[in-house]
Amino acid sequence: MPYNIRFSNLGDVLRVDVSGKRNAKDAVDLWTRVGAECDRLGHLRVLAILDLTGGLPTARTYDIASRYAEYGLTPMHRIAIVTTDPESVETLQFAKMVAGNRGLRLALFSSEETALAWLADG
Repeated sequence: MPYNIRFSNLGDVLRVDVSGKRNAKDAVDLWTRVGAECDRLGHLRVLAILDLTGGLPTARTYDIASRYAEYGLTPMHRIAIVTTDPESVETLQFAKMVAGNRGLRLALFSSEETALAWLADG
């Protein structure tokens, strides 16, 4: 089943709420849509609230995270990801490392308030 994705404009922050079961095809679609929406609105800050279950194989996570530029995301973007699913944390930590090694500013949080503070600080 595809991800449920909802975008909201929070001033200078693009909020994206995502739910569903994690899979590679939908992950690529999600980040492609996030990049397009950032471009359309002129946003460089993203608050991603992920309510996804399950993980991805390490090789697929690497592939997705290493291609952020193809999704229209740049080192100028700041992406705060909020998740409370313990199964997701390991996958997202690895994705953060891979994307960070390519210059993307991405951070993981367990609360929306902390994520918004990080976005406001940069």
